[in-house]
Amino acid sequence: MKEKNKHILDEALKKLPLYSPEENVWSSIETALEATDANDLLQTAIKDLPEYTAPDFLWNKIENSLEKEDRDAVLSKALNKLPAHTPPDLVW
Repeated sequence: MKEKNKHILDEALKKLPLYSPEENVWSSIETALEATDANDLLQTAIKDLPEYTAPDFLWNKIENSLEKEDRDAVLSKALNKLPAHTPPDLVW
């Protein structure tokens, strides 16, 4: 996606004030992280994620894309093995 008004966005971002939280904020975060097992937090978060079954057409698209990448890789390897060729000047 290309931002149509990128220059406006860039200018607005430049005008935002810089912010650095006080050191006690980082200390509080560090203490909270040390007090809890990160793996437990991760497992809890994973359990809260919704399940989603992708439709078959998406899997087919992924499969076709991977097959194309394989074909492209084989073609690229074969082309790289070809000797370099410089056409004579009269061609240009």
